[in-house]
Amino acid sequence: MPFNKGHEYRWEPTNDESLDKSPICFKGRVGQKQRLKNIPDWQEILRDFVDQLILENPH
Repeated sequence: MPFNKGHEYRWEPTNDESLDKSPICFKGRVGQKQRLKNIPDWQEILRDFVDQLILENPH
């Protein structure tokens, strides 16, 4: 059950851009998942990388 608004443990976004409700999923190589989780703020870094990838490949 999600936390109510204003609850001290409720996650709050750090930027003004909202996130999509459906996640982007893919299978990585063995060991990538654990190594990725050891990188601070890895999700935001990955979002920025995906934006850059889309800009460089506008198909």
